[in-house]
Parts: sequence; C-alpha cells; structure tokens
Amino acid sequence: MGTQSCLLGHCCGTTPAFTATGLSFIQRRAVGSGSWFARHRAASLDLHGEQRRCRRRGERYAVPLHAAGDRLTPFRSTRTDLSLYLIADVAYVSQLGSRQSLEELTERALASGCVRAVQLRDKRSSLRKTLELAKRLRAVCAAAGVPFLMNDRLDLALAVDADGLHVGQEDMPLEYVQKLVPADWIIGASAGSLSEVTALKQASTAERPIRLDYIGCGPVFGTQTKLDAGAPIGIRGLAHIVEAVAPLPVLAVGGIGISNARQCISQGKAAGIACISAILGAEDPRRAAEDLDAEIRRGRDLRVHPGF
Repeated sequence: MGTQSCLLGHCCGTTPAFTATGLSFIQRRAVGSGSWFARHRAASLDLHGEQRRCRRRGERYAVPLHAAGDRLTPFRSTRTDLSLYLIADVAYVSQLGSRQSLEELTERALASGCVRAVQLRDKRSSLRKTLELAKRLRAVCAAAGVPFLMNDRLDLALAVDADGLHVGQEDMPLEYVQKLVPADWIIGASAGSLSEVTALKQASTAERPIRLDYIGCGPVFGTQTKLDAGAPIGIRGLAHIVEAVAPLPVLAVGGIGISNARQCISQGKAAGIACISAILGAEDPRRAAEDLDAEIRRGRDLRVHPGF
C-alpha cells in the first residue's frame, strides 16, 4: 500500500485513526519570526546525524505511513525529533539538595545541543509557584530553541504559551485535550502496557481522530524518580509496545541511563529516551546529555548494522 506522508505530515489518500499535528517546531516558529527561521533553517532536516556529534535543536524528521499486514497502522509520525527528552522533575531536584536550581541544571543540559525537548513535571508545588517556575523554564527553552512541554497541567501550559502537553493515564483524556489546545502543539501520552495502548486506539476513530505525537512507555527499568510508576516492563515489553503503535514514536521512560540507553534504541526499537536523573543528577549535565545522545546514535547504528 503505497501511502506516503507529504512534507507537512498530511496523509495523501487516507485518513489514519490517529493524526499528528503536522508542523515541525521550526515551521511553527517561522510563522511568527522569519529571522528565527533564517537562523535555524540549516538545522531543519538531518536524518542520520553522522556529520555532527549532536544534531541541532528543533530539527524535523519524517516517517511515512506504512502498512501492517493488510491494514494501515492507526498511528503515524511526522514531527519533531524527540530522541533525547529531558523531564525536569521538581521533586527529584529538590531531593538532590543541589546548589543549582532546576532552571540552571536544565540550561546546562540544553547547552549540549543534544536535548530535543523539555517537560516540566511538578506534582507538589502550589499552582502559583509552578506557574512562575514554568514561565522561567519556558524562557530557558525558548532561548535554546527547544520545545517546552508541561506535564498534566493543561491550564498552566496554556498560561505560559507552552509548545505541548504530556498526559498520563489518570489525566484528562486526549479527546478532550485536543478540543482545548492549539493545533500546533506537541501532544504526548503515557502507556505502560499493551492494554493501555489498546485503550488509546479505541478512543480514536477515522471520523474523530485523536492527535498524538508520541508515547512515553515505561517504566522500562526500575526507577526511584516516580514511585507510582508500576512494575518494569523490560526491553521486551518496550519492543512490543513500539510494534503495536508503529510508526508513532515511542520514548523509553524509567531508569534510563548511559548503561542501557543504547539497548532501548537497538533492541527495544524506541525512537528515543526520556531521562531525569541521568542528566539532572549528573555532575556535568551537558556532558551527560552528549554521552546519552552518542548512545542513542550507536543504538540506531546497531539496528541497521547488527554487528556494529
């Protein structure tokens, strides 16, 4: 079935049950600022990344729709590269007792040029305190040209003009989220089992498709940064979910670090990894991000060249 995705991610000739939002982060920024686009257009597409240690921020990659057996998969991927996704977790940083703030640690990580997106997660603070933090972190991400997403809090995401929202299984359902958010937002959801993936599929139809750009899948390994994360699903569980939603990007979450990032990409077939402690808990967040990016690229090489 020769269906392909066109430049902006619109499907030519068919309507999948899930749709991505179409415009890349760079294209969206170009709408409001031609000068921003002029400065970053050289980074708009880099499918392999062999020519640079860390691909530039905000770049776009496209994955065409493909057939699974005799039917089209209900998911598709057309948007921003999220291969190294930083979760800026307030509770974790407060436990560290670091002299550096969450914004400072995030800024150091972004200086690597390897972090593709930042999500703010704050489950404990008051609304006003989280709002002020979100405004500051949003500014840090904007200066680095990296998408900024909020975890759970749609109201705060709208208030600070975020670039997207991540929702968990207990948060507002996606069919309601998409009624309220801007059309160009990045939208992600959590799924730690095939049953949760099935629930996402059942909530979407060809007539009323749900916008979804990626799934955060985990915990893949044991983690101490999210105590209610559930039992680890392992690399095999990760690979099963990736297969079930392909070609929608799946980010491996939970206990991901330098020792297992490559395995998540090569064997788990994840499109990327989402990290907290591996970056924010490192002595040098910038170097940690660079090392993780290198492992992601090695994992991709192993898919193509198993003996690499």
